[in-house]
Amino acid sequence: MLKKVVLTNIYTSKSTEVVVDTDDDTKAVLGAGKAPNESALVTDIGGLDEAIYRLTGKKPGLDEAVTLFSGMARCLERNISTIKSLELMAARLKTPRFRGAVADISHHILSGDKLSDCFAMHPDLFTSDIVALLHAGEESGQIAAVFKQIAHGQGKSQKILRKLRAGMIYPCIVVVLALAVVIIMAFTLIPAISKLYISMNATLPMATKILMAFSDILLKQPWMAAIPIIGLMTFFKYWPKIYRKPLVQVAITHMPTVGNIVRKSAAMVSFRTLALLLHANVRIATALEIARLLFVD
Repeated sequence: MLKKVVLTNIYTSKSTEVVVDTDDDTKAVLGAGKAPNESALVTDIGGLDEAIYRLTGKKPGLDEAVTLFSGMARCLERNISTIKSLELMAARLKTPRFRGAVADISHHILSGDKLSDCFAMHPDLFTSDIVALLHAGEESGQIAAVFKQIAHGQGKSQKILRKLRAGMIYPCIVVVLALAVVIIMAFTLIPAISKLYISMNATLPMATKILMAFSDILLKQPWMAAIPIIGLMTFFKYWPKIYRKPLVQVAITHMPTVGNIVRKSAAMVSFRTLALLLHANVRIATALEIARLLFVD
């Protein structure tokens, strides 16, 4: 559930609104990063408003994770308590999901749970390798160093992902334009050409026959032109889930150029994870198992 927290400075009466993804008002105040000189008013966001906010609001990403872990490392290096560090970091986070997760982690730590176990309660934000690193840091007493290592690794992953996304912009534009051109041709050019070819009784290639059949379908049922567009939008939206399928991953690794990039990226992630785990004194067998789980749905 989304909760809106209005923080008001008791001296200046200046107010700011913060949205936290949690089911408890106390956690909402904690996730909003309330300062001692502020008052908090919590209200629920439900129904259509919640659906719209979740659809249009900012989604959690690696940039938020880097902010959280690097900030926690700096706070712990200055001997600030874990709870206080989480409270300070809650004020710097931007997405409701991360704010809610930090508030929930703080709540469970106050209840006596281990830090690594608290992070493990949010697998959508913190993967198994991160949890293992935190557990190793707790055991070795180097939790601040582990937070710094995680932030460093997440930062490198973020830079690589930005380059990959930038490289995919051109292919995506080409696909979208190609689809638009085919649909426009199906309504305008192909019907005229079809009449010409039919009058000539010419033998047509299979590709031309497919285009003509596609044009005929759209002319009789124009609403079907929306199906490819909706399909393409759905594909891009659910691509992360589609990519997790083993058959899809195998197919992508065998594609020219793209497959080579994916294989190198996977190797980079696995070796970096192994380095971080081994540096945090995790056993080799456990580190290899965690690295394997990174690529298993």
